[in-house]
Amino acid sequence: MISSRENGVVKLCRRLQSSGRARREEGLFLAEGSRLCREAVSAGLSVSALLATPEALEKNPWLEEPGRGELLLISQGVAKAISDTQSPQGVFCLCALPQERELSLQEGGRYLLLDRLQDPGNLGTIIRGAEAFGVTALVLGPGCPDCFSPKVLRSTMGSLFRQPVFHTGDLPGSIRRMGEEGFAVYAAMLDPAGRREVLDTVKTLNRDKGITVVLITHHMDEAAMTDRVVVMDRGRVVMDGPPREILVRMEELREIGLDAPHTVELLHGLRQEGFDVPLDALGIQECAEAILRALA
Repeated sequence: MISSRENGVVKLCRRLQSSGRARREEGLFLAEGSRLCREAVSAGLSVSALLATPEALEKNPWLEEPGRGELLLISQGVAKAISDTQSPQGVFCLCALPQERELSLQEGGRYLLLDRLQDPGNLGTIIRGAEAFGVTALVLGPGCPDCFSPKVLRSTMGSLFRQPVFHTGDLPGSIRRMGEEGFAVYAAMLDPAGRREVLDTVKTLNRDKGITVVLITHHMDEAAMTDRVVVMDRGRVVMDGPPREILVRMEELREIGLDAPHTVELLHGLRQEGFDVPLDALGIQECAEAILRALA
């Protein structure tokens, strides 16, 4: 069993989790979580090694099935050291990065081009949606997050392993090429100010006018301001209830590619350090007051 953080494999995993440059240099990325690792294996990715704690191995017997790749047992301490989450599931897999390919336009294809999309969670959700709606390929311009960064990977829930994604340093040139080859090109945008305006409108309709609003989002901070949260996964309702009950279920949310609100993540980390704080202080002011009480 690997129990030292100084082990070469552990050092490699930590570098891959924190650095896009390391991923490119090594030609590898690290997937985390039982579901994501299983999706990587099922998609036929080249898996260099699977890493699991003994506890995780008991819950995931598929890890020992033939042809899965080398299985390395790791301690809970090592799992925490290489994890990108507060509560690691203890399952990881080292995979080869797909080879970069040049975009080849298919007649009748549907392409989604993204320009300077900065939020990793947004990118992951878009990749997942692109697969669901049969998009032929995504084309990422400069300024977009690394697809194989931990947060993007979690948000894709495995769709990245099946959805073709290309990169270009000349997005305007790609758009011109599509137009020249007869593709209809449509553009849409929503800047941060526009997003705030939409949320303000939602609040006004609900609180001032008494209108029920169904808000579809993957931003847990937005979900925290609602009266009821319905979480869906692959067309099924998997959680349904008040935000204070749903948004604190961090491990279950991560299993389906969602993060808890930032306040819950912070409070959970403080709890692990021994502070007596509630997890359901969802609002920023409420969270700050809970922390001050714990420090008093």
